[in-house]
Amino acid sequence: MPASQKKLVFLIFLTIIVVLMCSSSVYAQDDNRGLIVAAAPIAGSEAVGKQYAVFIAIDRYKQWPPLKNAVSDAEHIRTVLEKRYYIDQIYTRYDEMATKEEVMKLFENLSDELRPEDSLFVFYAGHGVMDPLSRIGSWILQDGGTNRYEQKGWLDNPKIRSLLSTIRSKHVFLVSDSCFSGDILNLERGSQIEITDEYFKKAYARRSRQVLTSGASEAVPDQSVFTRALIRLFEENTKPYLDPLMLFNEIRLTQDLTTSPLLGTLKDTDSQEGGSFIFFLKQAQPVQVKVQYDPNGATMGTVPVDGGFYSQGATVKVLSPGSLSKSGYEFVGWNTKADGTGISYKPGDTITIAGTDAALYAQWKQTIALKPQTGWIDFSDVPEDISIYIDDKYYVNNYGKYALMPAGTHKVELVQLQWGNNFSQYVTVTNSQYSKPKTALSQLADFLEEKKREVEEYQLKSKSRSTKVLLSLAGLGAAGICYLTGQSVYEHYQSASDPAQIAAYRSQAEFLSGATIASLAIGAIFTIQIPIANVPAKPDTGSMSLDDYIQKLDLTITRIRAGL
Repeated sequence: MPASQKKLVFLIFLTIIVVLMCSSSVYAQDDNRGLIVAAAPIAGSEAVGKQYAVFIAIDRYKQWPPLKNAVSDAEHIRTVLEKRYYIDQIYTRYDEMATKEEVMKLFENLSDELRPEDSLFVFYAGHGVMDPLSRIGSWILQDGGTNRYEQKGWLDNPKIRSLLSTIRSKHVFLVSDSCFSGDILNLERGSQIEITDEYFKKAYARRSRQVLTSGASEAVPDQSVFTRALIRLFEENTKPYLDPLMLFNEIRLTQDLTTSPLLGTLKDTDSQEGGSFIFFLKQAQPVQVKVQYDPNGATMGTVPVDGGFYSQGATVKVLSPGSLSKSGYEFVGWNTKADGTGISYKPGDTITIAGTDAALYAQWKQTIALKPQTGWIDFSDVPEDISIYIDDKYYVNNYGKYALMPAGTHKVELVQLQWGNNFSQYVTVTNSQYSKPKTALSQLADFLEEKKREVEEYQLKSKSRSTKVLLSLAGLGAAGICYLTGQSVYEHYQSASDPAQIAAYRSQAEFLSGATIASLAIGAIFTIQIPIANVPAKPDTGSMSLDDYIQKLDLTITRIRAGL
């Protein structure tokens, strides 16, 4: 597909999407919203990024002696951090997945993925070695060889520093539990500085590249007392913030420690003084519940929605029913039980939130809205199981609940209502043609014909709007298929060398390009018509479907016309 046509297709697609989405909003929640809350006291105006963690651990080497606890130690730390601290993304490279190639690819991907406000924690457990000539330490990765001249599968400290320096995140904290890892850092000693919120504010705001190693330029044992102490600190910590200095100060006091842990900044990086990685402890969050409203048999309208989340003990204002209604009933309030035997609330009352979601059910009282018309009384809202008396005489329904009455005031009584009470009302009928039955019946038939036309108009325009929506989606879908197919054909056209194939692919690509634009045009035409479709308000048909309501009106009209 030529570039000019690609641009045209893209612009049309963009226009269609804007039209389709103009009446709706999409709301997204941050994946690290818990971290944002936890970091707010010290972050101030600083952006709160995501917390990343990388675990590299090797027990099973190709050429080096196996280790017993490297992977299990890494998994133990990973589990504790994932459970107790805010960690948004975790990457693991264990045993066969911890080759030099895989580890370097991982750091390369991290340099693309992490943003300047993010933080990265890296844990390495495995063999380490120091070159006796250069005095440079290296990680021995899973495919590492034993030939110190080839150094196959070795990741030396300068290379580690280089990889970590390419990562854009504000904070990087490396913990290396391996032999001869001390030369990777600029040494810092434990500090007696008072650790306060001000300390953490400065630490979080400044860029940091920190390293904590299990030993200096020395061998460390496979049974790592260092890592066990680290795990214990992560498990037992109750402070909201934990940083490398706090870890170091505690670890170096471990009684059975046989090595000399070191804490410092990564050599030759732009780590700022006072900057530090911070672990954020997950705080127990108060239970957040909702208030939900149930229509409880409503036949029309929209259920009110309370979009808030509330803590236990909060007070919430009860909403009004809005447009919610039930044919033949009036709204009388809300109740905590559907049958009305719970606690009742009126709109505007306050409800105290308990520990679970609160459900409020609409309560309905049966009532009748008698509609006097010119020449008759409209009983169309009266349920079927109700007996009707007019002027103390039982009314026999002959005309679909439209009682032809002489002009004047009439006493109407409805009995055997579901709530156990009778209902009575005086209804005035004006301009009656009761003395002229045929004229009166003709007026009633004309009235019902008009109601039928209103329902049919709504049904027709509603179906028309639905058809336009379907045709719009079909057009856009066909355009998408043609566009993708055209892209594939165009790629074949570009790579083809045979003249006949070139001609065939070009013809297909041109056809699909035209089909894409035509489909988009069709989709656009119907999409534009959707918002302007003049659909009237839905008629009140009670619990009956539109088709059933129209059929009932037809039968009534036919019966009336037959009597004229």
